Amino acid sequence: MNIYKQLINSKDYKHNLSETLAYYQVYETDNIASYKTFFEEFPQSKFKNQLLERLAELKKQKETELEEHKALNVIIKWADENNIPEENIPRDIEQLKSITFLNLHSLDISAIPDEVGLLKKVNWLQLSNNYSLDIVPKAIEGFENLKFISLKCTSIKEIPEYLQKHKALQELWIYDTEINEIPDYFSNFTNLRILWLPERIKELPECIYSLPNLYSLKGGNIRLSASVTKLSSLRELELYDFSDELQKDELNKISPYLEKLHLTKLKMVVSDSVEEFPDFIRKLTNIKELTILGDNIKTLPDWLEDLKYLSNLDIYYSEIENLPKNILNICSFDDETFTKIKDRLDKIEEEKKRLLEIDNYDWDRAISWNNEERYQKYLNEHPSGQYVEQAKEKILYLQQEQEYYEKALKEDSLHSYEQYLEQYPYPTGKYSLEILRKKITPIILEWFDKNGVEKDRYQYKRFVGFKNGTENYISTFYFENIKDREVTIPKELKYFTMIGYFTFRECRGNIFPKGIEEFGFLKEIEIENTDFSYLPEEIEYLTNLKKISLSGNKFQTLPWGMSKLTNLKELEIREDELETLPSVIEKLVNLEILFVDSDNLHSISEVDFSNLTTLEKIRIYSKKSYSIPSTFEKLSSIKKIYCDSAEEIFMPENIKYLSNLKSIGVSGKGNDDKLIKWIGEGYLSSLEGIAIPTHWETLPIELKNLKQLKHIYTTSQGCWGYRANKFKILPEWIGEIESLESITIRSCYLEKCPDSIGKLINLKELNFYQCALTTLPSSICNLINLERLDIENNPFFYIPKCILDLPKLKNSYCIDSIKRIIEYIEEGDKYWDSIKYTGKLRDFKHYKKEYPCGKYRQQAEEKIIELEEKGFFYRLFNG
Repeated sequence: MNIYKQLINSKDYKHNLSETLAYYQVYETDNIASYKTFFEEFPQSKFKNQLLERLAELKKQKETELEEHKALNVIIKWADENNIPEENIPRDIEQLKSITFLNLHSLDISAIPDEVGLLKKVNWLQLSNNYSLDIVPKAIEGFENLKFISLKCTSIKEIPEYLQKHKALQELWIYDTEINEIPDYFSNFTNLRILWLPERIKELPECIYSLPNLYSLKGGNIRLSASVTKLSSLRELELYDFSDELQKDELNKISPYLEKLHLTKLKMVVSDSVEEFPDFIRKLTNIKELTILGDNIKTLPDWLEDLKYLSNLDIYYSEIENLPKNILNICSFDDETFTKIKDRLDKIEEEKKRLLEIDNYDWDRAISWNNEERYQKYLNEHPSGQYVEQAKEKILYLQQEQEYYEKALKEDSLHSYEQYLEQYPYPTGKYSLEILRKKITPIILEWFDKNGVEKDRYQYKRFVGFKNGTENYISTFYFENIKDREVTIPKELKYFTMIGYFTFRECRGNIFPKGIEEFGFLKEIEIENTDFSYLPEEIEYLTNLKKISLSGNKFQTLPWGMSKLTNLKELEIREDELETLPSVIEKLVNLEILFVDSDNLHSISEVDFSNLTTLEKIRIYSKKSYSIPSTFEKLSSIKKIYCDSAEEIFMPENIKYLSNLKSIGVSGKGNDDKLIKWIGEGYLSSLEGIAIPTHWETLPIELKNLKQLKHIYTTSQGCWGYRANKFKILPEWIGEIESLESITIRSCYLEKCPDSIGKLINLKELNFYQCALTTLPSSICNLINLERLDIENNPFFYIPKCILDLPKLKNSYCIDSIKRIIEYIEEGDKYWDSIKYTGKLRDFKHYKKEYPCGKYRQQAEEKIIELEEKGFFYRLFNG
């Protein structure tokens, strides 16, 4: 007993016990930090060797994890660089390690980093439609349980040895590739169920015949041997190649083999030498889906009804003459198949249309890729296609383009690059963008420097960005602040065919830049606030112009060369020095919009408007009197007419016969009476919109005759604090025009909105901006289709809150505005309640100042007068 006490009280015993306990604790924690702490406390531990071994393992494991983490980051970086969506490749490390479905379909990738092989759980790999991919990624070697691979529509040429590792593979799609040989190790893919082979494989290799679980086989016109009968699990067979149809002797050879299979689906293309429906099919008693494509098969056999499981029969024969009488008795046909067969009899020509659509689709696909390989593929697949000659021309064109480019690179001169761009302009030229960036843009930048364009200007920065590759497109070229000197537009700019707009601004001196004739591709020219008084005659060469806008310059006329601009759709002229409308306008036969604003315009009769048969909208403003010519009657396409003058407009009687006119606004002395008279007499019944002249105080009752009227609006928008229109009364009968969709009456003296407004259930927009309204009727809450309501800058003291419940009023600006008005009204009422009995003079003055349109403004004024009088007499009698 004494020995035991001595033992447990000994120093060595306690040390060994604590060391052992610490060892087990560290071993259980199992991390590097705990091991280091243990060695600091027990440097000569008897467990040293075991722990050192474990510590080395942990360090190695940590290094492995770091390497794996680094490799996974390589995958993420690659995904970012190739704009691969996050749902395809997660950017979270743990999620990335766990993915089983790797979808890289149609991402235009040409290679995959080897690090992708670390995603060991991937069992489904989709690489189809990556036409630049020409090698099976070695990364797949790292996948541990790969079951599905799709390599279709790629440029892969061979199947590598490292694919044989994946013996669990169940589906392999390699059609529409450049693979022309199947390796022998395919016989090891005993789990393979679906195999889609490329059209280049013409004979099925023996290794395929040994696949015990092969269920579906698809390819081109594959030559089968007697060994096909070994494929006991084969149920679906597709031999589908229009460019290599199955010949009659080949069909006779393989028929004895095919009839021994237990097929449920068969699809094949036969040549013109096959004139009868293949007889062996009658022995495929399990067949459910059947497609036999052959132009010379004219009849279907009666024995088809013996195929009792047949439920889908595709017949695309362009010359089929009849169906067997008993075809309708094949009871297993579903309704869709039955209808399809019957329709084929009635619409034989639809087959030709279908083939034509395929031809068009493949041609469009070739055009979109625009490379020699695709055009050649089109020729291979459509030797008699409607675009064969174009495809040959395209191939020749691309070959010549390559020669031009190589010649330009060899000479490395501006002249050679310009020759290339003239032959192959942007965007059709394959190398045009590269040449524009590297060779042409520096010349434009030199032109900027020479003409004093500051480097911090937007345009300068855009061209610098284009040169550096950060900008891909330049749509507008600006000529700004040119000062009294002759300037020539840089001729190299003509190669930037993506530029659609030229803008001239703040140019001083009446010297129009030279060289405009080089830019026939321009779509729009804008000239604003310059000293220019003319357009050069060379404008006639800009035959692609769609719009010309002239504003704030010194133009008095337009050049006759504009008569060549037959594609011009819109002409906008805001020139106060223009006194008569230039007659060249009548030559713009495709003009759709004409806008003229000139304070001094006094005649528009120089233009024969009968030539402008496409004109849809015309707006003319002047401060002087002018006459609308009788040729307006010939504007057969006109839909909108707006004519305004500070004086008188002479409007001919025949205007009322414009049957297609949808909107009109004519403001001038006496014209509104004439217009209203016509409407009252039943003319202009097709009007959908009418503009209210600034001097109208109410709406004439004749507007009720316009049964199609949708829009009523004031012509002048006014400005803040200024009421430009004299409009005062919106009549009660407005509610009878049920067709109305929008009412815009703004900047006027309107004080009341009639209750009948609530009857306009088709109303979508109501604009009472800056009027004199103090209330809105509750009936406005009946406007269930109202989408926009603008009531800003009105002296409201009441509006119904139910407006906010209108179902289609979703515009945030409108809703916020209405809420602010309601809050303002409620704040005023609340403040009045707090001061009306105990308020002091300053309180009532504050109310008057802050709520000048408040409900109690009159009472506030009375209180102010009362209290000011009391204050006066108090001071009077009390010194």
